[in-house]
Amino acid sequence: MQKKRSPLQKLKKPKQSCEEPTMHGENIPGELLEFDFGPLSHWGVYLGNGEVVHFSWPGKASTSTLAFKVSSVVGFSKVYTNRSYDLMLDALPQDEILYRCLIFVDRTLPYHILKFNCEHFATFVRYGKARSQQGKRD
Repeated sequence: MQKKRSPLQKLKKPKQSCEEPTMHGENIPGELLEFDFGPLSHWGVYLGNGEVVHFSWPGKASTSTLAFKVSSVVGFSKVYTNRSYDLMLDALPQDEILYRCLIFVDRTLPYHILKFNCEHFATFVRYGKARSQQGKRD
């Protein structure tokens, strides 16, 4: 049996579906994390061991998918486990979500704020459907 390796060796949030994650193993790998930066949020998929994979902030017309430690942004942003899409979409099996995360790490993908952003990426990985409510917020 192979040992799993780490890649590092909106809906308006209903309060009951978003919880502040802890770094004590309470987050489940494959869950969506939302980093609240005010008017916009940044989204990623929790890998376990305090790591998240995300579609990085855009540089130009394309951007890379990266993995980082959640603790590296704590203090700059509120971080939530966001399960709001679970009310509408069925999550893929956990092993498939994690596999999808890992195959996208360090890949360059086209970025579009309304058509394919970090929330689209995270929901595509977890549910197999790219969704984003950020462009539709009031």
